[in-house]
Amino acid sequence: MQVHQIHSVNTESQFTEDQAYALVDLLLIVTAKSKNKINSLNTKIEVFENYPEKAEKANTELNSEIQKWSDKVRRIGGTPLALYKVRINSFDGFYTWEYPSANLEFNSNQ
Repeated sequence: MQVHQIHSVNTESQFTEDQAYALVDLLLIVTAKSKNKINSLNTKIEVFENYPEKAEKANTELNSEIQKWSDKVRRIGGTPLALYKVRINSFDGFYTWEYPSANLEFNSNQ
C-alpha cells in the first residue's frame, strides 16, 4: 500500500485525477469503518428510545464519530460535503465522491 501525505485540516490541497482516485481507496476504507460505527450508534439510539440518558450518551458518541470521520477526510485531503460525500479539489475544478462508489464525478471551475 502506498503511503499518502497527511494534510493540515486548515489547508486545501489540489490533486490530479490519478491522485484523486488514489484518495478514493483511502476514503472507502475510512468511510466503511465509520459507517459501521455510525449505524451501530444509530441502532443504540433507537433501542434506548425510552431511556433518555442512555440515548443522549449514544447520541454524543454518534456526533463524535461523525466528527472523527470528517477530520480523517480532511487529513487525507478531502472536504466533507455531507455524511459520506466528499469534495476533492483539482487544479481546474473539483471531484465529488460518495460512498460506496469507487468513481469520481468531475466538476469544472468554468
